[in-house]
Amino acid sequence: MKLESILRLKRVTVFAPHQDDEIFGSWGLIYKLTKQLDKQIKIVFISNGEKGVPGAEPDPELALIRKREAASALQTLGITDLDFLDFPDGELSEHRLQIQKEIEDRILVYESELVLFPHHLDDHPDHKVVSDIILTVQSKYRDAFYLGYEIWSKIESPTLYVPLTEEEFTSKLETVGFYASQLKLFDYRSHIKQTMKDRGNEIDYPYAEAYISYK
Repeated sequence: MKLESILRLKRVTVFAPHQDDEIFGSWGLIYKLTKQLDKQIKIVFISNGEKGVPGAEPDPELALIRKREAASALQTLGITDLDFLDFPDGELSEHRLQIQKEIEDRILVYESELVLFPHHLDDHPDHKVVSDIILTVQSKYRDAFYLGYEIWSKIESPTLYVPLTEEEFTSKLETVGFYASQLKLFDYRSHIKQTMKDRGNEIDYPYAEAYISYK
């Protein structure tokens, strides 16, 4: 499906393992969707984000901070429909059945036409779990169009690029800045910039996000 067709889809559900994945991986597509009329965009956060990075100790205060950061970041896109499932950060593999039920329920109840989630080769353990679950759910709910976005591990053969101008890329980095708790832990801005410059070079554009479709 071409970008123009994707932007015509009305009911969009974005699944993010942590509070920030939705912006880091798919800000560009979400931004372009918000510019169209009559969109229903829902963001579903799977974990509570209480660790921040793999191997860290759980911090309940960090979980609250990341929820506030998510609300502020998404408000800049006019998105207020946020759903926090609050599964333990870093332990999603131990809750597969419960997570699958929650995801199935939301795709069905939301009547999702477009589903965004981390692609299947992302090497972050929580991202991989969410991707595996959604690809399992896909076999039951084929009416939606499923797109994987990239965060840590690059998609080997993208089937969709979302081009971003210099101005749009700057706006993305400004939105990334709302996740201050995570920027203290890693230079996400540099990682995002390099990834998006590489993708932009592939389509002769300043910046781009890459996606893979699942049929």
